[in-house]
Amino acid sequence: MDILKDIEILSIAKLAIPALISIIGWFILSSLSRWREKEKLREEKRFEYLEQAYFNITQLRAVGNLTIEELSALWTEISSSIELYGTETQINLWRSIVDEISGGESDYQQVDPQPKIVSSKALGQVLESIRDEIREHLKYQKVEGGIPFLVHHKSS
Repeated sequence: MDILKDIEILSIAKLAIPALISIIGWFILSSLSRWREKEKLREEKRFEYLEQAYFNITQLRAVGNLTIEELSALWTEISSSIELYGTETQINLWRSIVDEISGGESDYQQVDPQPKIVSSKALGQVLESIRDEIREHLKYQKVEGGIPFLVHHKSS
């Protein structure tokens, strides 16, 4: 009788072990899949905001065509996007632009309400950094240099 019991236990083990391995494997694959999906969503959101920041920065080049309110809203949106989603390099480049405009008094202080011209070089560096990162993410070929902008200002 002991032999029959041993055979029975062995038969159950032959069925239970593969079933247990399958269940554990399913949980592991499910967890990895959820993690990958979260990473993908987070990355897509990041690039969505960086892309918007890129287009908003290009609007800054037409500063003469914007009202103070439009400029302020645009500036806030760009700053927030870069601060939250930008790389360290992009954040530092943006800080240098803020310092250039504010004269180094950028920590929550009121700056001159009149729009100042930001150097094309400083904006170009931020634009190129964001562009390069977006192109790399999309697996597009890297391009050198920027594209000059032609800006039409409202006539007074």
